[in-house]
Amino acid sequence: MAADAFGIEVPADSDAFDPSGDMRDMGASLHVRTVVPVVNATARDALVVVAGQLVNRLDTGNLERWDGAAWQVLAVGDTGWVPLTPAGGVRLELNPAVRRIGNTVSYRGLARNGTTESSVFDSGDTGIAQSIANVFMPDQDVRFWAPSFGSAGSARMVLGSVYAAEGVIRVTQGNSTSSRLVYLDTLTYFVD
Repeated sequence: MAADAFGIEVPADSDAFDPSGDMRDMGASLHVRTVVPVVNATARDALVVVAGQLVNRLDTGNLERWDGAAWQVLAVGDTGWVPLTPAGGVRLELNPAVRRIGNTVSYRGLARNGTTESSVFDSGDTGIAQSIANVFMPDQDVRFWAPSFGSAGSARMVLGSVYAAEGVIRVTQGNSTSSRLVYLDTLTYFVD
């Protein structure tokens, strides 16, 4: 066996071919030159790795390398904008989506309660978006204030929550007379 220009062990014409040994040597030389996609940290930790092994975490988008003692993040991931799923009775507009870059999660879009222009987010617990993937969920519930507008352009703020265990965003305190739409663009939080 001999190393090629990229450091991969390949059979050499000068020695006898040993299928078992040669394939094992070639496979071992590929470990540090291959990026293995893994679903999450649990799948990553289940790998048999050698120092220098690279993985691409699909849950975070991070590129990580095993240094022989611990995983090191080489490049912070970016999920890109992922469309939001509206909760029952809510319309989402203006390209509603969520994005994670590193440990920062941001939202965009507009939520309207009901199917008519006069429907409002009342003081109850009204869902906005649901089925949000775990990669975007904080370890604990997050509260946020969001701009809301109602009749005749009256501006208000509504209190909302991101419920970590449920994967949903809700308006938890609205204004029963004027909160007809809620902007999600101000919603940003950090995850570990």
